Amino acid sequence: MLSKLIKYEFKATARIFLLTYAVVVVLAGVNAALLSLQPSGSSSLGMVYAGISTMMSLLYGIAAFAAFLLTIVIIVVRFYRMLGDEGYLWFTLPVTPTQQIFGKLIPAIVWTIVTSVIALASVGLVTYRVNWPSQLGPIWRSLASQGFNPGVWLVCGLVFILISLLVNVMLFYAAMAWGPNLIKSSRLGGSVVAYIIIYCALEVLNLIGFLVMVVVFSKTFNAMQTIPSVLTSADVAAINQAGLVFGGYFAVEYLVLAVVGFFITRHFIGRKLNLS
Repeated sequence: MLSKLIKYEFKATARIFLLTYAVVVVLAGVNAALLSLQPSGSSSLGMVYAGISTMMSLLYGIAAFAAFLLTIVIIVVRFYRMLGDEGYLWFTLPVTPTQQIFGKLIPAIVWTIVTSVIALASVGLVTYRVNWPSQLGPIWRSLASQGFNPGVWLVCGLVFILISLLVNVMLFYAAMAWGPNLIKSSRLGGSVVAYIIIYCALEVLNLIGFLVMVVVFSKTFNAMQTIPSVLTSADVAAINQAGLVFGGYFAVEYLVLAVVGFFITRHFIGRKLNLS
């Protein structure tokens, strides 16, 4: 049944997402073409080109921003509606609260990743004329020659981003599930207040964790205030250790928060569901 919920969620949201991605890619392609056709000199043609190029760049920026904003709105609205009037249909289905959550969560994470990939790819397309791909190899080899491991940093960064996406979506879900029980007279108001409480708690935890890490790695931070022009192997090792420990701490923290958010959501959906 979970697979059917996921399939339905993808079908219900695919059209608007695919249309948005198409607009972003087309505008990126137009901007890339305009950059490659840039006229020389300050003729009237150059002035017309500058006006068109500026307008298209603005449209592309708006479209790229709108894609991210739309992704967040759809993720929130789809879950919020399930806990409202649509809930009288959704919660008559023979599925568990866990399946209801994952039926929304998995498509939300997938669409967020796809939106990010499309945005990055479109930026790469627009800036391709500056020949940035040819710079990746030398930069990678330079970092490796200094003692860094770009592959490890890249993988760790991607994992951290994925966990960050997961925790953000789950905190939205937890706030929307808790909200109607927090302020019974206003489901929307309760959800907003619940999210503010959760967000503030998250920021406090992040601050505590950051302060702890600063104390633990105080020597490294003091050394990095005056970074020499040439890093020694000890400097690189210290930076690698600090970065991995920092990333590891916050990754574990976010993963725990995502699990807590899941259990909060499941608790209110399963035992204290309020569809009013």
